[in-house]
Amino acid sequence: MIYRATVGFISIVLSVVLLAACGDSPASTTVSIAIAEGGFEPARVEVARGKSITVRLQNTAAQEHQWAIQELPMVVQGKADPMAAHNMAGMDGSQMGENPPQLHLVAPPGQSTELTFTPSKAGEYEFRCILPGHSEKGVLVVR
Repeated sequence: MIYRATVGFISIVLSVVLLAACGDSPASTTVSIAIAEGGFEPARVEVARGKSITVRLQNTAAQEHQWAIQELPMVVQGKADPMAAHNMAGMDGSQMGENPPQLHLVAPPGQSTELTFTPSKAGEYEFRCILPGHSEKGVLVVR
């Protein structure tokens, strides 16, 4: 009887310890960025390295806008392909060098879109709208 009670108690303690060790995954911080003909608002965004962030791009303009970062060490998490809704016709890569952007959101007029990722290296990373003729830009600061 004592043996059975001891084994039961140890099983409960181990279960509690293992569940506590698992914990919840850290919640994603949402960063809302509005884009219009005047530029991004805010144009400077600060986030923590190693913490999951969701960038929500809200297009308040009458034409399509984009949010793109050429290079950012990170882990992308479980959202739809950020390029899936975009027609790349006419895009020659000249807006951000020869390589396509690593992070890319497309927001049609009056709509929003989002992407979740975890930046893995501190630094300052320029983001911009890469549509031909557009010059809106800002900076993502990873601390």
